[in-house]
Amino acid sequence: MIALIFHVSMAQENIVPKIESCDPVKNLQVNNGETCVVYLTWEKPVNSNVSVSYEIYYNGLKIGNTTELSYDYTVTESGYNSFCVMAVYATCESEWICREVYTPCVLPCPAVSNLTAQQQSNTVLLEWMAAEEGTPILYAVYNGMNQVATVANTEYIFEGLAPGEYIFGVEALFEYYCIPVMVNINFIVGEIGIDEVELSDLIFIYPNPTSEEFKVSSLKLRIENIEIIDIYGQKLSSLFSRSSPLTSINISHLPAGIYFVRITTEKEIITKKIVKK
Repeated sequence: MIALIFHVSMAQENIVPKIESCDPVKNLQVNNGETCVVYLTWEKPVNSNVSVSYEIYYNGLKIGNTTELSYDYTVTESGYNSFCVMAVYATCESEWICREVYTPCVLPCPAVSNLTAQQQSNTVLLEWMAAEEGTPILYAVYNGMNQVATVANTEYIFEGLAPGEYIFGVEALFEYYCIPVMVNINFIVGEIGIDEVELSDLIFIYPNPTSEEFKVSSLKLRIENIEIIDIYGQKLSSLFSRSSPLTSINISHLPAGIYFVRITTEKEIITKKIVKK
């Protein structure tokens, strides 16, 4: 009889503790973080003396499980979202405890690349490549912290810059709302006179290559005439430009290929190459 009693006691020690009710988590909190991250925290259920894990649900779909009392999740768009936590015991599962929260999900915009700066006299040509993802509609150009222009092309000319050190920046702007990412470049503008540079360096042609139109500009030289010439030397068009330092020329009607731009100034004739896409 004594041995039998001992055997029953040992068997009772291995029985899984009986849970009267599968208690849910307590004090579920859902808070927004930065860049679309949502932070969930909660407290242990009443039956915290037994083994318990937690399943996490996002808008009704299971997104993970944990034995911790917190969970982080990154949403993909702004809106109202429901987050639920269920306590999972060895023998049962609790009811869901849910919270609804509005998450203002704003992701960083794709950034431009290959930002370069080139000085010609007291002007600086800033050029860059479009963002790899998406299609920017405009670009914001900065000199230091000051936005100086909004352009549609992937270049910008700073004019009349005094010698010194500058920080130029470009942000890609999109139709959808995102956080613009500025790409910066440090550049030193040196003291250069017109007699210290080649005259051809005082003429800007951009964008190059181009599929429709390009611009010819110069702040130091007066442009008197512009001619478009093909690779066989045939003159295709001629344009007089004496009233403005910036001239736009449309070549959308020309076949793709290489052309030459012959620019007559008050000092000499300068020829530059343009590529039509």
